[in-house]
Amino acid sequence: MPVMNGYEATRQIKALPEGKMAKVIALTASAFEEDRKKVMATGCDDFLRKPYRESEIFELMAKHLGVRYQYKGTQFAEAGNAETVKKDLTSADIAELHQTLRDELHQAVIELDMEQIAQVIEKISELNKPVAESLKTLANNFEYDNILTLLET
Repeated sequence: MPVMNGYEATRQIKALPEGKMAKVIALTASAFEEDRKKVMATGCDDFLRKPYRESEIFELMAKHLGVRYQYKGTQFAEAGNAETVKKDLTSADIAELHQTLRDELHQAVIELDMEQIAQVIEKISELNKPVAESLKTLANNFEYDNILTLLET
């Protein structure tokens, strides 16, 4: 932030009379536990490390604000239950793909080449849109370990 850092911004927000009610979630690239303690000591209500999944943001909003989400085709659901409305991708779904596509995707994920991952998923989309959409969701949520597991089983 150009004028002040997040610690100072949090202190100033929390110092305001109405700031006590404000919920502040720290978003950081730091992986160190002592940084988490420092962030929480400044008045933050929670802590989220990058890279993060979109669902984690919604879960924190549900936790701290008490909001509930309505997902297409479902009744109201807690943020943590969002995964249940997605198609569960299985290794059998992946096995149906041509070996060349599986190999290309595997190599792209191993190299963490996001552009190549997107290109391979686009190729898969031409053949099997539901599988491609599920893979895209995993990739967008940085769930590369899950993609590898599906490819390797």
